[in-house]
Amino acid sequence: PDVAYVTSFSGYLTHRLTGEFKDNIANYFGQWPVDYKTEAWSEDAAVMEKFNIPRQMLFDVQMPGTILGHITPQAALATHFPAGLPVVCTTSDKPVEALGAGLLDDETAVISLGTYIALMMNGKALPKDPVAYWPIMSSIPQTLLYEGYGIRKGMWTVSWLRDMLGESLIQDAKAQDLSPEDLLNKKASCVPPGCNGLMTVLDWLTNPWEPYKRGIMIGFDSSMDYAWIYRSILESVALTLKNNYDNMCHEMNHFAKHVIITGGGSNSDLFMQIFADVFNLPARRNAINGCASLGAAINTAVGLGLYPDYATAVDKMVRVKDIFMPVENNAKRYDAMNKGIFKELTKHTDVILKKSYEVMHGELGNADSIQSWSNA
Repeated sequence: PDVAYVTSFSGYLTHRLTGEFKDNIANYFGQWPVDYKTEAWSEDAAVMEKFNIPRQMLFDVQMPGTILGHITPQAALATHFPAGLPVVCTTSDKPVEALGAGLLDDETAVISLGTYIALMMNGKALPKDPVAYWPIMSSIPQTLLYEGYGIRKGMWTVSWLRDMLGESLIQDAKAQDLSPEDLLNKKASCVPPGCNGLMTVLDWLTNPWEPYKRGIMIGFDSSMDYAWIYRSILESVALTLKNNYDNMCHEMNHFAKHVIITGGGSNSDLFMQIFADVFNLPARRNAINGCASLGAAINTAVGLGLYPDYATAVDKMVRVKDIFMPVENNAKRYDAMNKGIFKELTKHTDVILKKSYEVMHGELGNADSIQSWSNA
């Protein structure tokens, strides 16, 4: 059959649930013919021709926090949702997570600890040719989200270590009536900040234009066990994000005053303190740290008129659990370790890794010149 429409997965689900041909414009930033100034489909014929998609094949688009339609009787039979239930559009995972974290101002950075670890700040205007970050649409209409470079296979690396330790870790944890993660945090809390020079390069999943990069742990001695490795991974996550944050903020000429940490990794008091010390900023943890679902609920609450605006909804729905303040001596140590050593580490290790790659796979050729619109 002929193709009638081209849409996103959320657009497809909206149609199946409501019968409407509508979707959220925020889900189309990046690779669709969007006019980023008007936050609507482009009306430029040259742009539409470039994407080779006729306007009539695109769904109508709306702002986040608006009603797309209502559950049809047919969808109600299939899903058991009540017929007539409003369907409200939200946004993609990171913007909706930023909203659920309570990101409303430009003085806060949000770090989302997932398989991909993301770094986000609010933005007010479309930047011109940014290098260290890129703009996407926020879950709040007429607002942008600036996303800095993150870490691929981020929290996956923590799980990788836990799983490699296997049954012995599980049994040790059971003997102390702890979860494996809590035992790792307990032991790593006894390791001094900086791990006596043990550092991790978090390149377990490399970009296609840098195929030679590899994950690295460097700086072992015979006194170290898995607790040192675990803490080194946590510290390297924080240090990598700090450097990406600095690059982003220097380019914007604007820095945050505090940071919100979300995701399962924020359950670790140790990890929270490491972030506070590495960033030398207060690190906040919310009562609900799986923020994406809460962000969707905030969009829905505003869309249904339960709250008059997003500031009110966030004030009523987001709860701060605790705040970790930086420890001065730790912050100084991390800063010295980062500026003099960690930040420069891959400049040295990449030389060896390129040679290793060429032994195993042949010459790099043009592999490291491949470009991408995003480092994510």
